[in-house]
Formats: sequence, structure tokens, C-alpha cells
Amino acid sequence: MQAAIICKDKEILKQINRMYYPKLKKSDHYLNVKQFKECYMIYYNFLFIHNEISNHFSQYDWQEIKRYCQKKGITVLIYNEKERKTELLNEFEKNKHMESEPCMEDETVELRPLHHSADQKNIEKIEVIKTIYSNIPQKNIGIVNLSQRAGSTFVTLNMAKALSDNGVLTSVIEIPFKAPYIFDYLGIQQKLLADDINFNNYLYINDVIEKVEIKKKKLLYEDCILWMVCNPLRVINNPLENQHIHNIIKLCKNTSVNLCDLGSNLLHSSFEELLIFLDVVLLIVDPLPSEIILNEKTLEKFKNLQDQGLEGYMIINKYCKGVHMKELIEYLECSPIAYIPFINAEYIYEAVYNYKIPYELPKVKALLNHDIQMLIEKVLFNEKIKISENKVNKYNPLKHLKKMKVRRGGD
Repeated sequence: MQAAIICKDKEILKQINRMYYPKLKKSDHYLNVKQFKECYMIYYNFLFIHNEISNHFSQYDWQEIKRYCQKKGITVLIYNEKERKTELLNEFEKNKHMESEPCMEDETVELRPLHHSADQKNIEKIEVIKTIYSNIPQKNIGIVNLSQRAGSTFVTLNMAKALSDNGVLTSVIEIPFKAPYIFDYLGIQQKLLADDINFNNYLYINDVIEKVEIKKKKLLYEDCILWMVCNPLRVINNPLENQHIHNIIKLCKNTSVNLCDLGSNLLHSSFEELLIFLDVVLLIVDPLPSEIILNEKTLEKFKNLQDQGLEGYMIINKYCKGVHMKELIEYLECSPIAYIPFINAEYIYEAVYNYKIPYELPKVKALLNHDIQMLIEKVLFNEKIKISENKVNKYNPLKHLKKMKVRRGGD
């Protein structure tokens, strides 16, 4: 179990941890409600609030926290230091601030789903039970192409979005082997400029490698995804080293899954050094025979790494009826663990021109959902839990989900 504790006194923090040990595997300490709200993307089972702080909550704070905790299924407890006990708040019904208050708009949370009766007159709230994944140890997943443009970035982004939709905080790490790609794909500069935000205030891999004062930079979150990508507007002069990789992953300590997009660099001189940080490597295969034959050395390298103990799996991307799977599997000498269907280029372009991940488009999600979810289940998770389904928290401190108005010169 994981808990958030809002209090100013470290002794109180220790008392709560002692009271609930060993039930609490981890607790995060926040000095005030503002700090806690800045970390809304982190999954918690409990929220402890010291009564001294709760007594000074504004009406808006109570409103927002109520909606957030109801949506995420978080148990809220008030800690009374004098009585040395905790009091459970039953969905804040005992709190006077919440009585007959209208729902206030908030970009960070959404209401529970509504059920409409057949005659469309009676509307009642319902609780939908859904299988999602939680309380999982952090995993670092490397995603690499067998051939150029096989789809490592495509799989990385869609997996990240699917995990986000399941309530799993995920980071996307773009290892800077070659020219940056994700920064422009997502339109990060355009999104921030559209809201008059200086994009240089946010942390990029450039800052880590160039040893910039990273504590002064903000982490870039959007839709429960931490984007640890390269900024193409700035040149990286220092070579990539193991310590850099360690520091990058360390910055993603609060995420459950780190997806590392490695591009077409399995033969890169630094790839084997990178393996010490990875738990699993996914090889993305374009089933076009010429692409596989031209990259036999890369395939051989991957198989050798598997023989040496690498937990590696193949994924067929761009799968369609034209692929002769029996012949393909015989050539690969390995059965892929997932088949990602071929997506019409029209849909990909539509997503890119709107700075969206393809999985965000309903028509693409309908095509990918089954296979992406199966991939997640096979590779990442061993345990499932049942919790109330409420659409995942669209945590977005940058508030930049507008359609882009500014483009980079020359693009």
C-alpha cells in the first residue's frame, strides 16, 4: 500500500508510518495541500491529513480533493494528534464545506460515469468494476527496432497512453542515440507557446547530459505520462554515459513503468552498456521480408543477447492478412508475443497533425486496444487488482491541451 501524508511535523509522519506498518510499503510526505495537488498523477491507497492542516483547507481545496479521491478510490483519513487516532472521512459527508456545494470545474479530475435508464428520465451514479494494474515494482522497458522505421516510437507512445488510461503513471524516455523525434511529434514547443509558457523552464534529457542545474527545471507531465525527451532546439555536446542513463532513470523514480525508445540502435556501441538498466527489451519487427533480410546482423545480435540471459521478446508491428506468419516465424526462429495491427496512414497523419498519440483517436484505439492490452499483461504485470473505474486523471500542470496555434519556423 502507498500513502500520501499531508503534515508539517516529521514526528507525526513517523507516528503514522508506525501505526500502519507493515501495511504501508511507502509514504510520501507533503507540507501542504498545494504540494500534494502537484503530485496528483501518483497512485495512492490512502491520504492522511493532519487535522491542524485540514482545519485551514479552503472550500475549493476540499471540493477538489473530494472529487479526486472519489475518482481514484483513495481512502481519506484525518489524523488527530491530541487523541492519537485517525478518523475516517466517509466521502467527506461530515465536512460542512461540502454540503450542497455545486461541482466546480477542474481540469485535473473528471466525474464518475452516469447510467441512463431506458426512459432517459432517471439518472443514477453507478460503479463500474474494471481490472487495472497497481502496486507494481518499477520496470524499465527498452523498445528497439529491427529495421529503420519498424515502429519503436509508435509502440512506445501507444503503450504509454494505454498504461496512462489504466491509471499507471508512466515515463517515456528518449535515449539520445540520434536526432530527437518525440519533442516535435508531440508538438511540445507549440503547446507551451500557445499558452505563453517558456518551454525552456522544463527538464529535458539535454539538461541531464549537459549537467545543467536540473533542480531549477520542472518535469514535463501530460496525461499521467512523464516525458523525458530530447529538445532538438539545443545541441547535446557531451557523449552519452552510463551515469547519464542512471540520472535520467533516477528522475523517473515516481513512475511505475519507464518506456525507453531506443530507435534502430541495437548495434550501437553503447547499447550493451544500457542493458544493465533495462528489465525487458522488446524488438519491434516490420514483417516485410526485405526489411528482415537486410537486418540479419541485428537479428543475430538480439538472439545472442537472449542466449546471454536477456529477457527479450519480439513484437510484429504493421501486421495484416498479407503476412505469411508461418513462414515468418520459421525464419525468425521465435514466436512473437504480440501482433500490432497495421494502421491506416490516414489515421497516423491525423494524429500527428493534431499533436496526439494515435491511441488517443477512438478509431485507432479500437484497432489497437486488444493487442496493446495483451502486450502490457504479458510483459509488465503479474498481479491485477479490482478497483472502481473512473477515467484516469488527466493530470496536466501545463494546461496545454489546446490545438496548436504556433509552429516552429521552417516546419
